[in-house]
Amino acid sequence: MMTRLNLPSALVFLLLAAAPAAAQMPQRLTGDEVACNANQLTGLLARSYIRMASVASEKPVVLSFTYGTVEGGLAGLAYTEQFETDSDLAASPEHHLWFTGNPHEPRLLRNPNRPQLDAMSLTRSRLNSDLVTSTQADALAVVLDPTVDPAKNANLAALLAIDNVDGPQGVATDAKPGRGLAGLLQPCHMKLAASDLHVLSILAKTLRSFAYSTNSSDTTAFLRSKLVAIYRGEESEEAGGGARTAYRIDVYPIDASGTDGRAAFELVVEIDADGTLGAATLAALPACTAAGQRDCTTTKAEVQAAVIRPVYAGEFWSISGLPLVCANPAKGSACKQQVSFSFGERLAGTSWLRPID
Repeated sequence: MMTRLNLPSALVFLLLAAAPAAAQMPQRLTGDEVACNANQLTGLLARSYIRMASVASEKPVVLSFTYGTVEGGLAGLAYTEQFETDSDLAASPEHHLWFTGNPHEPRLLRNPNRPQLDAMSLTRSRLNSDLVTSTQADALAVVLDPTVDPAKNANLAALLAIDNVDGPQGVATDAKPGRGLAGLLQPCHMKLAASDLHVLSILAKTLRSFAYSTNSSDTTAFLRSKLVAIYRGEESEEAGGGARTAYRIDVYPIDASGTDGRAAFELVVEIDADGTLGAATLAALPACTAAGQRDCTTTKAEVQAAVIRPVYAGEFWSISGLPLVCANPAKGSACKQQVSFSFGERLAGTSWLRPID
């Protein structure tokens, strides 16, 4: 017979009172902590890709990784863009696959002879994903290869993959171990506040980037697909009872030959004491001047970035009034390197302006 554990009422009160003790306001990070987050996200992105349906349209696709928990839990968004590669508006709007990742999957598997390897799981959010049939052009899958050498992995069963396909044909959750995950899943720090996680989630859902490549035979600019890492920056300081905090966005344009460096952006946002998002500045960071630098741009491609007004599922978002910045702007372009805007204006009419208590 099990013995019931009775806690004194005073102790129960103390435990409940201590539960929300985690800081709500951001705190400053060290350069090493920021670099660790950047390396972790880009390391996972380097092992990941979006697999499209066989009837896929000419839409570029985007895969972004960020953090969803203080303990380093992954959050991500994969989507087909609302534009074709030639920049024309597509026949269908964006289709989203929002997911979370658990880097703390058990190492002790049901087979006791199997090595204790790092493991990762991905789980689709039904409420934040646009589900389709497997034959639709916007059907997509997020694939992560946890093996030692993805370039030489011929075992498809070892891949971690989920999709946005509805019904029994779809895969809503998956988990895989792999030697290639070693060093990529351990938390870099425990300093992310609730307001940080809120900003990271908002950026994953509202940050849009446009990477261009030029056809060698003419001057036509084509939109490229992208990998995106979103994480905390180093700076955070008190401001008006709240905080003024920096966040980083690294955009990696990709094509058939892979990536050719990153376009680095920084968002500095004022956060009120209750977590409400206020004035913000989005800037494209300059070109790197030496190998190994992080707070700078390495790609030669023209990359634009902006924060959109969110829309309902199945709608096109508007390009009107976009606070647009450019890394490597085209010759003669009027695109700015830095813009200021208000999240109050960008998120007006939504429930997204502050985190839930």
